Amino acid sequence: DGIMSVGTTTNGLTYKIHGRVGDSPIPGGGSYVIQGIGGCGATGNGDIMVRFLPTYKAVQHMANGSSPYEAIQLAMGEIREV
Repeated sequence: DGIMSVGTTTNGLTYKIHGRVGDSPIPGGGSYVIQGIGGCGATGNGDIMVRFLPTYKAVQHMANGSSPYEAIQLAMGEIREV
């Protein structure tokens, strides 16, 4: 049907602080999709994911004409600069 979806799973329970929400349920942190454009999923340091929202930014770059490869390079470039 052309419907897109994306998801991310986590095993963050080992280091989870009581009451803290991880990155996986945060749109743009663990995953993000725009129908007709594309989707992105990621895993890694949850604090970095929530701070920079790389999956959201990657999909936005694709919406602006970047290839998936270019989009993730741009999104990750912000993280590399820190």
